[in-house]
Amino acid sequence: MTAVKDKKSKRTTRRRRRPTGTKQGKKVTRKTVETYPIPQGLPYDTLSYILFFIGLLLELIGFFVMWKKDEMVISVITIVVGLVILIPIAIYRRGKDKKEAEENQSA
Repeated sequence: MTAVKDKKSKRTTRRRRRPTGTKQGKKVTRKTVETYPIPQGLPYDTLSYILFFIGLLLELIGFFVMWKKDEMVISVITIVVGLVILIPIAIYRRGKDKKEAEENQSA
């Protein structure tokens, strides 16, 4: 660090020097990073996408019914079924095709 005197406040501040690319006289080298193959195709099977869009549709229907103020009980039930049941099932569900593909790649 080098000391620099500030003209206005008359106090000494310290500036850091830039690194020069060496570390205690030794050359710094970068480590190589292991790369993984990029998976091809869609991450879920078709049934998961169908369940996700049905859950999304049920939510939209529930909010529309709630907006029209027709039946509050029906709208809440459709929103809960769509948001709490169908969408998590669609996200956590993995098809047999994906499991078999992963087993074949690891073997």
